[in-house]
Amino acid sequence: MGTDIHLFVEKKNKETNRWELIEGENPRISFYQRWLDDIQSGKRTDVHNIDYCQEELKELEGSPLVTEGWVYDGRNYDLFGMLADVRNGRGFAGIKTGEGFKPISLPKGLPDDLSEELENDRDSIEDFYHSHSYLTVEELLAYDWEQKTTHCGYVTPSEYLNFKKQGYPTRWTGGLNETSIVSHEEMENYIKENPSLVDQSSILTQVTWQEPYKEAASIFYNESLNKLKELVEDSPQDVRMVFWFDS
Repeated sequence: MGTDIHLFVEKKNKETNRWELIEGENPRISFYQRWLDDIQSGKRTDVHNIDYCQEELKELEGSPLVTEGWVYDGRNYDLFGMLADVRNGRGFAGIKTGEGFKPISLPKGLPDDLSEELENDRDSIEDFYHSHSYLTVEELLAYDWEQKTTHCGYVTPSEYLNFKKQGYPTRWTGGLNETSIVSHEEMENYIKENPSLVDQSSILTQVTWQEPYKEAASIFYNESLNKLKELVEDSPQDVRMVFWFDS
């Protein structure tokens, strides 16, 4: 079973000194726009979905603002590890994916001064979800996004060649229930002896590679942080994410 994040944004009203829930653009809009952009730029090859994406975007025109997920609503276990030590270094079915990440904080629980809307749902939030926490923009900006982690995964012959060329694979697996796992030496010999089969073979070998946290965080680092910074006036401690997870 997968794990998902439920993320809300609050900002402190300086006049009342109370936290208020902030609305933002429906995340489905950016999802379909990104999908469409990737097809048109050649990053994706499913050109048959262009019309579908355009139709979805048209239907979402004038879509009301939302409170949940507008800053981030993806499923990135690397990011979850950074935010609250959730799924840290572990993927589907608990498979090890690397050394993990130094979390910004262990789960803190829900803050005592929640916005009114979230406070009204506190009991159900605490009963049905886990790893509740919150982080201010100040904490997010102070985090060392440049530090690196080590990933590990199993790759096919073609991906092994990608790994040797660029230092990291494009695709990999956790190796769950895999039986055709060989050493690097055996993989090298196989590729040498079967050059025409590198794109067809399913044998695997394990590789490790390093990646900066900011690249592992991907969309959150490149887009979500900017959305949060736009809400900051002169007090980054007065804008925060409140979030929890389900599994």
